[in-house]
Amino acid sequence: MAEYSFDASWDQERERLAGIERLWDPGTKDILDRLQVADGWRCLEVGAGGGSIAEWLCDRVGTSGSVLATDLDTRFIDAIDKPNLEVRSHDLLTDPPLGDAFDLVHARLLVEHLGPHVIPSLVAALRPGGVLVLEDYDFTEFVCWPEDQLCPKVREATLGVMRARGLDPQFGRKLVSELRSAGLDQVQASGRTAVVRGGTPEMAFYCLSVTALRDRAVQSMAVTDAEVDHVMHLYQDPSFTFVMPTMISAWGTHSS
Repeated sequence: MAEYSFDASWDQERERLAGIERLWDPGTKDILDRLQVADGWRCLEVGAGGGSIAEWLCDRVGTSGSVLATDLDTRFIDAIDKPNLEVRSHDLLTDPPLGDAFDLVHARLLVEHLGPHVIPSLVAALRPGGVLVLEDYDFTEFVCWPEDQLCPKVREATLGVMRARGLDPQFGRKLVSELRSAGLDQVQASGRTAVVRGGTPEMAFYCLSVTALRDRAVQSMAVTDAEVDHVMHLYQDPSFTFVMPTMISAWGTHSS
């Protein structure tokens, strides 16, 4: 059964999530701007993580709108103080549906872990005319320069840990097809990446992700502790430049 690969109770998880926010929040907000999220909208943020997008949506929809933010573990979003925010612990795989009247449903870096079979339940949460926005990785890249042969080896070892729990590392490229198959209209998509130097706050996300998964990667015998240490040193070295995986964002409208 698919399951998320990271544990919210890990003492560095909030910092790891902050790295995701630094890298990808600006592009997510640009897309939601393009979709004209406005006062009065009812929004559902699924797998809200650190809560940055849920908090931004609360400000965007105003007091006449509302945001429901869900996650398996809500410890980080519980800390957000917004009068139009509702926080709920919810398992998309097993818990009852969250309603059927949302203007916007958004999930980032979630469905790639759980699988496309959860998309119909996200569509069902929309009102007619509502918009579903999904954002997931496509690991066509994530390379360093200057090249180092251990960088892709450690990447594949950590991806292997996540694959064993259900991750599809190429799910981003499938989003348009999946949204169309789910019956959405006016499906569109865009992609973005980032180029960052070692030792920057943006790179911290990948350092912490490898740290969280390294024991399982080493136990799988796909990589050694020494090889992980070598790559972690690269992640901290400002002389190395990293091209991030592509974030694919796709959205479509519920017609009925």
